[in-house]
Amino acid sequence: FLQLLYRALIESPQAVVIVAESGGTVGGFIAGTTDTGSFYREFLRKHAVRAAVRLLPSLVRPSQVSRILETLRHGGEEARADAELLSMAVAPALRRRGVGSELVGQLLTWARERGIGRMKVVVGADNDAAAGLYRRNGFSDERIIEVHRSEQSLELIWSP
Repeated sequence: FLQLLYRALIESPQAVVIVAESGGTVGGFIAGTTDTGSFYREFLRKHAVRAAVRLLPSLVRPSQVSRILETLRHGGEEARADAELLSMAVAPALRRRGVGSELVGQLLTWARERGIGRMKVVVGADNDAAAGLYRRNGFSDERIIEVHRSEQSLELIWSP
């Protein structure tokens, strides 16, 4: 499923995926979009059947179905920013070496080039390392939200 989702991000004109390479392998990536709700609608319009087939084994668990629906609803909420940092990962061996900051910096350059005034990122409220990385790169705490029931997340906002 994630392979299908990230391929859609790569192909979408409203999204960007930036990859950090190290020694010829992927060392990390960051993905963002100018309109999360629109991207999810486009994804479902083009890939709903394939996504459902790939998710079928996990769809038999009601908790998984509710998490998927909660995530999709999150993308459709009122716009609090012009863009969203959707996902980022850095290989464990490359953490604390500036790779994450470099990826965030490149995403923010992409945002500035498009005239984006505000970008948000949602991170688990207990994920201090990620929240700290975003804060060091110009994001500020905005509010506590619940994307998934009974799980607090922190929404941070960047503006140039």
